[in-house]
Amino acid sequence: MIGKYRMIATMILVMLMLVVFSGCVQEPSKSKLVPKILTPLPDEVVAGRVLLMAIEDSGNMALVTQAKLEFSKDGTNFTLIDSQPGLELATNPQGIDSLGSWNAIWDTAPLAPGSYFIRAEMTDQSGKTASNTIPIVIDKIPVPKMTIAFENVTGKATFDGSGSNDNERIMEYKWDFGDGQFANGSRVSHTYTNLNRNYFPMLTVVDNQGFRDTAYFEIQALEIPELWANQTATPVNDCVPIKMEVLGKDTADTTSIDFGGFAMPGDATKKKLGPFNNVNLSSPGPYDLAYWFEIKATLKAGSDPALCSEKQEIKRTYHSDNVTSHNPLPDGFNNPTYGMDDYTNRSTFKEHDGLIIKWLDAPGWHGNLAKTDVTTSGAAGVFYDAHFKASVTSKDGSKSVWCTWDLRMKVNDTGAVVTAPNISNLNCQP
Repeated sequence: MIGKYRMIATMILVMLMLVVFSGCVQEPSKSKLVPKILTPLPDEVVAGRVLLMAIEDSGNMALVTQAKLEFSKDGTNFTLIDSQPGLELATNPQGIDSLGSWNAIWDTAPLAPGSYFIRAEMTDQSGKTASNTIPIVIDKIPVPKMTIAFENVTGKATFDGSGSNDNERIMEYKWDFGDGQFANGSRVSHTYTNLNRNYFPMLTVVDNQGFRDTAYFEIQALEIPELWANQTATPVNDCVPIKMEVLGKDTADTTSIDFGGFAMPGDATKKKLGPFNNVNLSSPGPYDLAYWFEIKATLKAGSDPALCSEKQEIKRTYHSDNVTSHNPLPDGFNNPTYGMDDYTNRSTFKEHDGLIIKWLDAPGWHGNLAKTDVTTSGAAGVFYDAHFKASVTSKDGSKSVWCTWDLRMKVNDTGAVVTAPNISNLNCQP
């Protein structure tokens, strides 16, 4: 009987030890990181080259050591999205860019239209990961195709865009005949009155999602107008820039490109350019401190924007959370040479629109400047100092237009504005 009680007591003791031991075992802690995809927005329809941007949204960006942007068709099996040269993708000595953002340009053209998922994954200093996944829809950019039939009536031609195609449907056919006259429709007629000059007609097609593209052609001058019916049209094979502008220096400026999730807080239009600062230490944050601008280059008639080359360069130094970062190394803002700032290829933030090449940028902090980033910024405060240079160059390299400007902003460690976000020293040639 005693042995029986002893066995029961032993079992109770073992059970108590297991309870105590299990209470001492801690489940693996989760990462404190909170990734957030800024652009595109959840369920947004995208096409072509898409700018992906994500931030660390909890004020722990200094803990990030690695970041990945991936896509998936089924939401389970993800594929890494390659970053483009010159973009900040967790490559500086402190790990991720101290602005707390990372990005990549994703070419969706090879993928079939349909529903997909994008995931931003971050790894902290202890090796723990956190991720944010959103659904999106991939569409296709329409393909314009133009044919021109030269009729027996001198100067008259029929323009046919019905061969253009899209994976869904084309809603608009916009014709620019190159003589100041315009028309709409898949098939239209037009008569030129002066055959002693070249004309550069353009067809822009717009699909049901608002995506567009343009075809560019040339009709050459005729010394003998009676030969009009034997005329031929050829695709444009040149690109020559005329001038460049920087929009955003006037706070009334707006853009035609939708900023999406990258827009100013409270901007329902998602197209407002200029400065923004909502740093207020009486609120917990995070805050926005940034400047939105657009680069706009105008091209000579007879240009196909795809044949020009364009780029944006930067010399930048910025500081927050008592950490200073430079691009290019080692001196950033005071460097003798510029570093690349991408914008060399078309994407959702960079468009070719007729005889215009334009792109958007919004340097600064976007909902990822934490209160502690400000209060721990020391005597230097939170600041962003940059020299920018944007340029567009002709196909043969003989002609270039460019602008240089400074962009600066600063708040001290109490949140007081020292330098409101502003553009200065703007110089455009020609």
